[in-house]
Amino acid sequence: MSLLNNIFLQNLQALRQINSPLVDILQELEIKNISTIKDEEGLNFIFNGTALYENPKEELLNRASFFKQNFNSYPVLYFYGLGNSMLYKLLLENDNLKHLVVFEDNLELIKLCLSLFDFSEQLIQKKLILLSTDENFLYELVKIEDIVLAYELYELHVHSDFYMSFFADKIKSLNFKLTNLLKNSVFYYGTSADDGYVGIENSLANLDTMLENFVFKNFLKDNKFRFKTAIIVATGPSLDKQLPLLKSYHKKAIIFCLDSSYKILHKHGIKPDIVLSLERVKESAEFFNNDYKEFDENTVFVVSALTHPNTVKYLKEAKRDFMLVLRPLHFHSSLKLDEYGYLADALSVANMAFELAASLRFENIILIGQDLAYAQDKSSHSEDYMYKSLHKNDYERDENLYKCEAYGGLGVVQSSLVWTLFRQSLQKDASLVSSKLNIKVFNATQGGARIKACIEKPFKECCEELLSEDLDKRFFLFKNDSLKISSLKKQTKKRIKKIYTSSKHFLNIISKIKDEDFENLELLMLKFRQSDCFNELFMPSYFAYASKITKLKVFDLKLECKKEALLFFAELAELLSKQNALLKRYIEG
Repeated sequence: MSLLNNIFLQNLQALRQINSPLVDILQELEIKNISTIKDEEGLNFIFNGTALYENPKEELLNRASFFKQNFNSYPVLYFYGLGNSMLYKLLLENDNLKHLVVFEDNLELIKLCLSLFDFSEQLIQKKLILLSTDENFLYELVKIEDIVLAYELYELHVHSDFYMSFFADKIKSLNFKLTNLLKNSVFYYGTSADDGYVGIENSLANLDTMLENFVFKNFLKDNKFRFKTAIIVATGPSLDKQLPLLKSYHKKAIIFCLDSSYKILHKHGIKPDIVLSLERVKESAEFFNNDYKEFDENTVFVVSALTHPNTVKYLKEAKRDFMLVLRPLHFHSSLKLDEYGYLADALSVANMAFELAASLRFENIILIGQDLAYAQDKSSHSEDYMYKSLHKNDYERDENLYKCEAYGGLGVVQSSLVWTLFRQSLQKDASLVSSKLNIKVFNATQGGARIKACIEKPFKECCEELLSEDLDKRFFLFKNDSLKISSLKKQTKKRIKKIYTSSKHFLNIISKIKDEDFENLELLMLKFRQSDCFNELFMPSYFAYASKITKLKVFDLKLECKKEALLFFAELAELLSKQNALLKRYIEG
C-alpha cells in the first residue's frame, strides 16, 4: 500500500467520526477533472485549463504572513475554498486556533488534498472542520461551544482569487447563512435565566411523579420497530384541509399529536396515539384541562419532565397514561436517572415528536400542518388553535424579515425567527435520519415553507401508497416496582443534596471575591463550568460573559476582561442564591 493511500485512509478514518456520508462518497470518487503541477513555484492544481494559483509559493507565504499578523489570536477562522490545503497546514500550527472551518464543494479537490497531507489528528480534534455549503451540515457548527462563543468575531475569508472569480454568488449566499446561523445560535444556549429557574423548579415538583410512572427507556426498547408509518400533526394553517383525509386513515398509522393539536383532533373525532408536550409554561398545561374519557384510551402522553405541574395535575385527574421524560439538559443529566430520559434535544414540540418517531424506528414519517410560515391570509395557525388570538399581530412584526422558499419551490413565504430555527432543526434531523437510519421523511403539509431533506408529496398520495391496514395500536408500557421506585427516590434526594452542597460551596467562594487576578477568576469560572451544580439556570449569563471574554482576549484587553469577570461573578452569586433556596425547599420538603 502506498504512502499516499495510507495518508488518505488515515484522514478518512478521522473524518468518518464527524461526516460519515462524505467519507462514503470520497471512497468511491475518482479524480478526473483536476491535474497537479509541482515545481519550484509550489503545488498548483489545474481545473479545466484554469490554474488555482498564479504563483502558489508566493501566495502561500503572503497569505500565511497576513493571517499571522492580523488573526493570530482568533480562536476560530472560516474559509471558503480548500485550495491545495497548504495554507491550512500552517495555520493549524497556531495553538490559539481552536477551530478552522473550511467550506469546499469540489469533492475531487477534497479527496486530492486528503491524499497528500495528513490532517487526521486535527480532524479528530475538530480543529479542522471540513464542510460543504449544504445547509444541513451548517447546523453542526452551533453544537460546538467554542465556535458559538466566538460568533462576534465571525468573518468569512476566501482562499484565493480563483474562488472569488468562479464562486462569488455561492460565497455571498454562504456568508448570509452563516451570519444568521451564528447570530441566532444564542437560542440553543438559552436566552433567559428565568426560563432555566422555572424548568428546574417544575422538574423538582414533578420528580416523584416521574419515578412512579412509565419508564421512557423501556417504552423505546419495547416498542421499537413495531410500526411502519407515523404521521406528525402540527397546527399550521394548512392543517385544516388535511383533517378529513386524516380522519379516514387515522386507524392505519400511528398519529403523533402535538399538545396544541390535541383539542383540534378531538373536535374532529380523530384519535391520536401519542400526544407530546415540551414547554414549561402554564399556558401549555391548559391544552390538557379537559376529560375526554374513552377518547384517551390507549393514548400515551409523552411529556417533558419540566412541564408545568398543572399538566401533571390534569393528566392524573383524567386518568391518562403518561410518562414524564428527562431532556438532555444539564440539570436533568445531573440527576443520573438515565432510564427516564432523554428526549427533546430540540426547540419545538414538533422536533420532539420527530425525534421520538425516529427513535422508535418508523420506516416512514409524514409531516402535516408543519407550515412554519404564515398563510396567504396572514394567519399563523389552524382555525381551531387554542391561542390563535395571541398571534394576530405576528405577521406585521415579521413581514419581510424571515422570508424563505415556499413548499414545492413555489416562490417565497413569510416566516418568523422561531419558525426559521424550527425549520433548520427539522432539516438537520430529516437529513440525518434519511442518511443514517434509512427513514423516509415526507412533508405532506402542502403549504408553508419548504423543509429541505424532506420528500414533498401530497398527503393523499402518502396515505394511498403507505397506509393499507388497520393497526393494533396498543403500546407496551412498563413501570418500576414500588421497591425500586422507593430506592430511586432516596438516590435522587441524595444526588440533589450533593448538588446543593456544591452550589453552596461555590457561593461561599464567590462571595469572598474582591480583587483577584483575571487568570484566577478564569480558573474559578472553569471549575464552576465543570461542576455538577452548573446548569441551564446559569447558561445564558455564562454565554453572554464568555462571548465577551472571547472577543476581549483576542485584542488583549486584560483590564476589560477582569471587569467583565467581576460583573459576571456578582450576577452568578445572585443566581446561586436562588438555586440554593430552590434545592433546599426540595430537600426539606
